[in-house]
Amino acid sequence: MGILFSCESPNWNETGETDKAAEVVAQKGGVVLLPQNKLDEKLKNSQTQLVDVRTIEEVNLGTIPGAIHMDYLDQATFQTASQNLDKTRPVVVYCASGNRSKSAALWLSENGFTEVYDLEGGYNSWDGGH
Repeated sequence: MGILFSCESPNWNETGETDKAAEVVAQKGGVVLLPQNKLDEKLKNSQTQLVDVRTIEEVNLGTIPGAIHMDYLDQATFQTASQNLDKTRPVVVYCASGNRSKSAALWLSENGFTEVYDLEGGYNSWDGGH
């Protein structure tokens, strides 16, 4: 089973600039792949919820500041913890490299979260915000 990716043409607004949504690549199920260079911009919005879906062992090696830990491999805990998130606020999900976060983001999208992003490359590609 593969994940389908699609690229859409940029949506131009009245000033000739592209809409911010057009700067990312849409994924299956309404999840948007968020490039690493857009993370800081997304986190400047105080409404954004950052979710780390790695194991506790991985989190103990380091995490992106402000992230909420919700181990996706422990489905019962992940699903219970997701109830503490606001479904109407943006959610950025990441794992180590981007594989688990795709599944976790898709699950969130399918369960009523309205704006879900999957951080491209995950924690391993994060440069510490520099």
